[in-house]
Amino acid sequence: MLDASILALLILIVTGVLFATRAVSMGMASLIGVLLMLITGIVTPDDIGKGFGSNMCLFVANVNVISAAVFETGLAGRIGRLICSSDWLVHNERRFLAAIITFAGIMTMFVANVPVVALFLPICSAVAASSEGRIEKKNIIMAMGFAGSIGGTGSLIGSSVNLTGAASLEATTGDTLGMFTMLPATCVLLGCVLVYYATVGYSLQKRWFTFSEEREESSAVDTTFHRKRAAIVGIIFIAMMAGLMKGLWNFAVVSMIATLACILTNCISMEKAVKSIEWDIVIMLAMSTVMANGINQSGLGVLAARTMLDLCGGQEASSYLLLGLAVFVSSGLSCVMLNNTVTAILIPIFCSMAQLIGSNPVVFAIAIICGCNICYATPISTTAIAMTAVGGYRFSDYVRVGGILTLISDIFLVLALPLLYGV
Repeated sequence: MLDASILALLILIVTGVLFATRAVSMGMASLIGVLLMLITGIVTPDDIGKGFGSNMCLFVANVNVISAAVFETGLAGRIGRLICSSDWLVHNERRFLAAIITFAGIMTMFVANVPVVALFLPICSAVAASSEGRIEKKNIIMAMGFAGSIGGTGSLIGSSVNLTGAASLEATTGDTLGMFTMLPATCVLLGCVLVYYATVGYSLQKRWFTFSEEREESSAVDTTFHRKRAAIVGIIFIAMMAGLMKGLWNFAVVSMIATLACILTNCISMEKAVKSIEWDIVIMLAMSTVMANGINQSGLGVLAARTMLDLCGGQEASSYLLLGLAVFVSSGLSCVMLNNTVTAILIPIFCSMAQLIGSNPVVFAIAIICGCNICYATPISTTAIAMTAVGGYRFSDYVRVGGILTLISDIFLVLALPLLYGV
C-alpha cells in the first residue's frame, strides 16, 4: 500500500496536468483531484461538504453577484466613461496610458479584475478610434490588462487567486488574510507597472509592436444608466466595504447581506444573480480548500517543505532566501500554468516551510499570491491578461514586453515584503 503522502503527490500531479493542459475546466479538474483523494481515503465526505461551506467559497459567490449588480445598473460604465473623458488625457498617448493603468489598477481593488478589464477594453478601443491616430490600442490594452491583474491583489475580492490563497492559508496554518492585507505590496507592484510604462516599457512596445492594427469606426460601451438603482448599489457596495474593513461578522455574512440587499432593491434580478456566479471558480475554490486539507492530512505538505528546506540549508535556511524563492517560483510557474493552481499547490508547501524555521507564514502566502499575479510574460495564466489578446498581440510580444516587467516586479516584491510585513 502506497504511503498517503505519495498518493497525495501523485493525485496532485494528475490534477496539475489537468489544469495545465486545460483538458477539462478548472472546477472539474479540482473536483477530479478531490474525488481521487476521497477514493484513496485521504479526505472524507465531510471534508468535501466543509469545502463548499467555507467562508471564502460563500464570499466569492456573493461578490460575483454584487459585481454584476454594479455593472447591471450602469454604475461601472458611468465611472469608466467619466475617468476617461478628459481631452487632456485622450489627446496624449503616454498620459492616457498612465491614466488607464492607474484607473484599472485601482478599480480592480474593489471590483473583480475580469469585469473591470472587460469594461476598459471597449473604452480603449473607442478612444483609439476617435483619436485620429494619436492613440493606438496596441500601446494601451496590454498594459491595462497587466494593471488589472496586479491591481486585483489589493483586496480579497479583486481576484479569485486571492480567495484561493486565503483559503489555502487558513486550511494550512489557521491564519487568515484581512480584506486589504495585501494592499501595501500591491501598491508597490502597481507602481512598478506605472514606472515601467512611463519609461522603458513604452519605448520597447513602440519598437516591438510592429504589427498593424485595424482601425475601428466606433466601439460602443453600454450606455444604459439607471440613476436610482446605481445610487442604491453604490451605497450597498460602500456599506459592504465598510463592514468588511470594520470586521463585522465574517466576510461571507457581510457579503451575503449585501447580495440580499441588491436583490431586494431590484438592482439585480434573482435570475441574473444566479447566472452571474462563476460556478467553475466556486467549485475550484471549494475543492482547492479540500485539497489543501488533504495535502496537510497526508503529510505531503510537511514532507515537501522539509525536502525543500534541506536543499536550502535546513533549519538554518535564510527566511529571505526562501521568501525570494517563493516569489520567483510562483511567478515563473504562473506564466505556464493557471495561477489558481499554482497558488493552491505552493501555499501549503511554503507556509509549512515558514513554520518550520519560525517565520511568519502569512508573509509567504502574500508573496505567493502576489507572485502568481505577476504573470505578464504569457497570456495563458489568467483571464484578465488573456482578454488583452484582442489587441492583436503575438505570443512573443508578451514574452518580451511582459517578461521584463515580470522580472522587475519580482525583484521589487522580494525587496519590499520584508520592509512591509517583516519575515
